[in-house]
Order: sequence, then C-alpha cells, then structure tokens
Amino acid sequence: MPFWSNHVHNYTIELTGQNFQEVLLQGKFSQPVIIDFWSERAPANQVSQHLMNIAQRLKGQIILARLNCDAEPELVQQFGVKSLPTVAVFKDGKPVDSFVGEQDEAAIIEVINRHLTPAELVLLQQAQALLMESKFAEAAPLMGQAYELAPDNTDIKIAYAQALLGSHQVEAADALLNTFAEEEQQSHQYQTLRSHLDVAKQAAESPEILALQTALKQDPANLQVAFDLALQFQIANKHADAAELLWPILQKQYDFADGAARKLLLDVIAEMTDAASVADYRRKLYSLMY
Repeated sequence: MPFWSNHVHNYTIELTGQNFQEVLLQGKFSQPVIIDFWSERAPANQVSQHLMNIAQRLKGQIILARLNCDAEPELVQQFGVKSLPTVAVFKDGKPVDSFVGEQDEAAIIEVINRHLTPAELVLLQQAQALLMESKFAEAAPLMGQAYELAPDNTDIKIAYAQALLGSHQVEAADALLNTFAEEEQQSHQYQTLRSHLDVAKQAAESPEILALQTALKQDPANLQVAFDLALQFQIANKHADAAELLWPILQKQYDFADGAARKLLLDVIAEMTDAASVADYRRKLYSLMY
C-alpha cells in the first residue's frame, strides 16, 4: 500500500525522511507538491489551515505535504528553513517557488495558481489515456467538460471529436467538426476525423431508415411509422432526429404504444450530449406529465 494512501482522500501527506525523495526528488506526483513546514512550538499562524482548505477545494490538483520540523530536524536543515511559517512548492522533482511568513489565503492561492495545470488540460490528459484504451464512452464526458472550459483549444476539439465518433455519437461529432476554423481543417487529424464521420453517416442511412422516411413523407400523420423511424434513428445513434420525431407523438398520444414512445424518448435523452437540448426535452416531458 502506498505511503500516502491513508491520506489521499484529503490530498495531504506527512513528509518524512523516509519518503521525501520519492515525493519530491523523484517526481512521484504530477501535481505541484506544497510543503508546509510546521512545529507545535512555533507561534500560532493561519498558513497551515489556509493550505488545508485550499487542498480540499482543489481536490487533487495539488498535494499538500506537511513536514513536522520537531520530528525531522535534518530535513529542516537540508531545506535551509530559518523561520516559520515557511512554504515551498515543488513540481516535477524541482523547487519552483516558496514564501516565508504569515500570508492570507488569497496570497497563497496566487502563489499556487502559478504552478497549476489548467483544469481543461488535466481533463484532456485523463481522456487521452482512456482513448488509448478505446474507452470512448468514458472519455466523451471528460472531453465535454474540457471543451466547455476551452472551446477554442484545437487539441481538445480533436480529442472530443475522437471520443464522440468512437462512442457512435455521430450528430454531436458532426456539429463539433463544423466549428473548426478553416486553418484547423487543414490538419491531418481533422481530415481523418472527417473521413471517419462521412463513413459513419453513410452507415447510418440504412435501407430501413430510407424506407421509413419515404413512408412518413407519404403519410405524415402515421404515428406508428414515425415511432418506427425514431427507433431506427436511435439504433443509428441519430439522437436528435429520434427526439424530434418522438416529441410530437407524445404530444398527440402520451401513452403511445403502451408507453414505449415515452420510454424511447427517455433513452434518447440519456444518450444526448447537448445539455441545452436535454434540458429542453426534460422540461417539455415534465409539462406533459403535470
């Protein structure tokens, strides 16, 4: 069991002579490691409490390493600590920042922020690891969050499109690729994604879908044909098209097909990635129920 496992829930570890090389010099953590030098004999200060509050709020973006100066005098001497409170920041196995003396929480956050990896890049790294394992459905929501934070980041858009296509969310991938600027569209990655999208869209136009579309065009009031087409759209991962057909059915017959249309719309909504559309359909369903 790793030495930090008992403390990882609050992102705090005790730094000692036994673990400091692994924690600091060997770069065990990808996050910045914030060292809080403290002593029970030192005058009371708020720095330690501020650091613990910040570590809790950042939820793993930093590791707070608390070093008891009374128990580890050799480490204190090695770090050259002369007075308390003292705080040092390590990243990638190297010291990158420090401060001495009482500081308010805002000042401490300013120091820490200089060394944080932006949240969208953390999400990108997590999603890319999942994409390498072809876990597209797990990567897609992470990339959705990253895209909301940085919608103009090309690397994020590329990874998000990969996740959407890999999880068969063809419509969402198409909409995303349409946001790429002209210069972004020149990249090999974009061209590859566009080719994969075209193949996916062609596969979605099955003979069943084409036949039902023709039938519905000939008889627009036929709810059964509309329902059957919505079901085919759902199978083809064309969620927006399916929802667009199902909503009028429910408006006319809320319990159509013994509630199958309502259940299908709920299933479709669960697969949709457009938060605004999801909220809109949920609101409209609620209005029909009550």
